[in-house]
Amino acid sequence: MENNEFRKIKDIVKFCKIKVPYYHNLLNRFELNSVPDFGKIPLLTNKIYCNNTPPVSNSLLSRKASGCFVFSSGGTTSEPRYILRDFADFDYQIQDYEGLNLGPNDTVINLFMPGLWGIFTSANITLMRLGCRIIPFGGTNLTEKDKHKIIDLIGQFKANTLLGVPSTILAVARYIFLNSHYRAICPLVNKIFTLGEGIHPSSFRFMRQVFPNAVIKSKYGTMESAGIAYQCRYLNRNYYHPFHNRFVEIVDINSNQSLPSGKKGLIVVTTLNPRLVPLIRFSTGDIGWLFKKSCPCGEKQILKIGGRSQDMVISASVHFSLDRIESIISSFSELNPPVFQIEITNPRGIDEITLHIEGSKVTRQLKKEVLKKLYQEITDIPEALFSGKILRFEIDFVAIGSISRIPSTGKIKKIIDLRK
Repeated sequence: MENNEFRKIKDIVKFCKIKVPYYHNLLNRFELNSVPDFGKIPLLTNKIYCNNTPPVSNSLLSRKASGCFVFSSGGTTSEPRYILRDFADFDYQIQDYEGLNLGPNDTVINLFMPGLWGIFTSANITLMRLGCRIIPFGGTNLTEKDKHKIIDLIGQFKANTLLGVPSTILAVARYIFLNSHYRAICPLVNKIFTLGEGIHPSSFRFMRQVFPNAVIKSKYGTMESAGIAYQCRYLNRNYYHPFHNRFVEIVDINSNQSLPSGKKGLIVVTTLNPRLVPLIRFSTGDIGWLFKKSCPCGEKQILKIGGRSQDMVISASVHFSLDRIESIISSFSELNPPVFQIEITNPRGIDEITLHIEGSKVTRQLKKEVLKKLYQEITDIPEALFSGKILRFEIDFVAIGSISRIPSTGKIKKIIDLRK
């Protein structure tokens, strides 16, 4: 850790000891004289965050709960929780769009979902400061009428930029792809910004296929921390540069101790600015790698995001990741981009797994081929079925758009665990 960065950490620790009741009690037990000392501080978990912020408690607040928004987390991996977002956080968000170079010449359609999730609001504030022309459409479970209207807006206002969660952008892209008479507007879109979900390589390629002129960028963050890392002009997909006011660690999942450069582990963030709710060693719940590597843009660190630590299906002896399922589904052109949901039940005391997949032209032969490929590539499944460790594994093809989205965000909850 560089001396300047360590000084920033000591400054925020000192601030928290004085201003934040929760940290006053915790941090006074630690002497911070070296990097290893910082790694001894316990992680701040979502549960601790919820128990020490409004409406439960004010213990994590550095001042009166004013000059802020009350937002809610997305709820894809746990129950939604309330988040206080300091107005000062928005002063730093312009860098979110660094890789797109947004400004007064851009007309942006904001397709994030309005409401408590807050991304819709925060995006509009940042776009306003950048001087963009903003079309605040909003989006979640888009109807055909909604998609048609979005296409009209692109054409009428020469909108060149789309913002939204990948599921929403892909829904618009797929609608255009299936209705070829709309494709004339595609070259107008030259910038796409997404967040809230990871983008699988096949989904990224599909966006580029439909919008061939588009530069696609994202940012990485949590509702609690706001932005953690951004993409410059040279980075895309799951590679990011940490913001200078965020200290990112990769820690061992079991010991919570910091890992060296290039090692895979849990992403932990410390907010270095004195915000309303400062975070020291906050566990994001995401898996990643941090590389000490120079980028042509001048940054010296690159953060690779590997997905949520919860993005694993674990049923008896069956273990597989959502990325694995997505890769298998995307290998079938009829199912691109892949939209799916896994449901796990155990009504008779033994687990049953149903893989719901959206598709428009599905045949019995396709279902047979997908199941065969799943069994070949995830051998845990047929082995567990044969041994009786799981009772059933089924594929259920459903109509496009029929898998429910979370109303507040438009995201799809990929794993529905109904086991009792």
